[in-house]
Amino acid sequence: MNNLRTKARVFGVLFILVFLFYGIGSGMVDELAASPDALAQIANNKAQAAAGIILLAVLHSMGNIGLAVIMYGIVRQYSTTKAYGYLIFAIMATVLLTVGGVFLWQLLPLSDAYASATNKDCMQQLAAACRQGNAVSYQLGMAMWAVSGTLLAVILYRAQLVPKWLSIWGIAGYIILFAGTMAELFQQHIGVALSLPGGLFEIVLSIRAIIKGFNTVAN
Repeated sequence: MNNLRTKARVFGVLFILVFLFYGIGSGMVDELAASPDALAQIANNKAQAAAGIILLAVLHSMGNIGLAVIMYGIVRQYSTTKAYGYLIFAIMATVLLTVGGVFLWQLLPLSDAYASATNKDCMQQLAAACRQGNAVSYQLGMAMWAVSGTLLAVILYRAQLVPKWLSIWGIAGYIILFAGTMAELFQQHIGVALSLPGGLFEIVLSIRAIIKGFNTVAN
């Protein structure tokens, strides 16, 4: 039981950390990349851009894999197939989000070349393409994350590792999140609003895991 409690706490802490890594990192990058003179802003604030990309592409990815592996170790005894599915889709999501970070990293060499470029419009178009590549990778990654999260919430429900109302919230939240990612890919910008139920579920699950752990009796 103590081992399960420890795993639950580590899972909860990692979940909160990956939220912070991606949120802070994307905020640091978006502050520069969303401006009309994005490449000039990045060139003048390269340390901020690089730190933000490292947070969202490296530390976030490491944390994501860590929490997925920990949770897989907890839930595989209840449903091996669904646990494998959860782990595989979580890894796929992380890879796609990392690819998005690679797109953003290309803004750094572009910003170096921008000052001396003769065709600045072309450079700006390349920067826009990198940002678009990141946006698409992010939405696809979150779609995979929604699938993995749904599988996890189903296992939590059936194994009664958390209260059923929390598991049901998770299932509904991830289905809504998936719908939001699909809407964003088709240029219907409602993804942020539709991500809120799933995001709040993850925060509540993390806090509960840290404070109470997971239930040790399952049907």
